[in-house]
Amino acid sequence: MNYGYHFATSPAWKLNYQHRLIAGAYRQPYYQNGFFSNYTIALGYRFPAGVDLWSNLGLGFMYTFEDAAVYKQNDTGEFTQVRDYGRGSFFVPLGVEVAYNFSERHWIKALYMQYRLDVELTFLAFPPVLPHEYLALGFRF
Repeated sequence: MNYGYHFATSPAWKLNYQHRLIAGAYRQPYYQNGFFSNYTIALGYRFPAGVDLWSNLGLGFMYTFEDAAVYKQNDTGEFTQVRDYGRGSFFVPLGVEVAYNFSERHWIKALYMQYRLDVELTFLAFPPVLPHEYLALGFRF
C-alpha cells in the first residue's frame, strides 16, 4: 500500500518530467514489516493515443521491523529475547513505467504498470546492498 503525489510536471508536450513524492508501508509475513518514503524524478514520453513511457530514478528511506521475535545470545550461551527497535536504511529506486491516459474529464486520470527495482543500502557487513524488485499496477486520479 502506498500513496503518491506528483507535485510538478512540465507542460503537456511529448517529452515531460514529474517530481514524485511517495510514502507507504509494506508487510512481508515471517520476514519484516516497514514504512518507506521516497522522492523520484521521472522522465516520460507521450505517444499517440495517450500512452506514456516513463523512467524514474530517486532516493528513499525505509524503516523496518522484524516480523518475529528477536533473540540475542548472551555470554553464557543462552538466548534471550530483546526488544526490536527497528532499523533504518536508504534505498535508490529505479523504475520503468507504461501508462494509458484517459480523458481529462474522467475521475481516473491514468492506468499504469510499473516495474521497479529498489537497491537498499543495508549498512551491514553482509549483504552491503539488497535488491527489492516488484511489479506495480495502479491508477492515478
